[in-house]
Amino acid sequence: MKHFVFALLFLAGSGLAAQEYKDFGKDRLNNSPRHGEWVDIKSGDRTIKAFVVYPERKDKAPAVLVIQEIFGLTDWLRSMCDELAENGVIAIAPDFLNGQKFEDADSASKAVSAVTQDQVKAVLDATSDYALKIPACNGTLAVCGFCRGGGWAFAYANENPKLKAAYSFYGTAPDEASKVTNIRCPVYGFYGENDERVNATIAKAEELMKAAAKKYEPVIYKGAGHGFMRSGEPANPNMREGDKKARDGAWVRWKTLLGELH
Repeated sequence: MKHFVFALLFLAGSGLAAQEYKDFGKDRLNNSPRHGEWVDIKSGDRTIKAFVVYPERKDKAPAVLVIQEIFGLTDWLRSMCDELAENGVIAIAPDFLNGQKFEDADSASKAVSAVTQDQVKAVLDATSDYALKIPACNGTLAVCGFCRGGGWAFAYANENPKLKAAYSFYGTAPDEASKVTNIRCPVYGFYGENDERVNATIAKAEELMKAAAKKYEPVIYKGAGHGFMRSGEPANPNMREGDKKARDGAWVRWKTLLGELH
């Protein structure tokens, strides 16, 4: 953990502007009728910040861990939490970068690349424990992630037997049998057609998951590029029509899958 903290301190002192990359999503958050809040989560000797949004419902709800892209816990990611809560689940997004946000992809990628798999697991384990103890949670836990976070979500399905589902959005898939052996939940993949860097990993994962008798359902959305949930967002000033169509299609599918969580 010390190396992780050092990396973050180095980034904080290197003159990077603490502005969010392609920052949008505040309008949804400001106008939402749902309750959203920042919470502190203990993980060893660290305190992790996380953003939680609660659904409006009269009964207890499943909780979904939301894993950020390389850009940090942006307003867009928090708006995704609100959209998830709108669909009946408690959405909780831990901040892997201790408040660091970036205005360029290169700086963001360097920061996220400094986070090791052990650190990812530690953060997600702590967040999982916290989520399952939320009084409004019904004990059901799932995970989703976008971009780098999509890969982390798939990987975490192999680490946490309590997960009931994993939703991987355009993240690279596992490439070794050991990375799928312990998966107990179905994994649902959401991919853009014009994203061969990521899509080239799907076939191997299908082979591994089938051999291990695991459920993996990848869907490739035509005309979409990498990051279509962000770039297809109507609030995005640089919205791309092909990605918007894919985003709409992905949400239709995702809402059905979320409805199957109990």
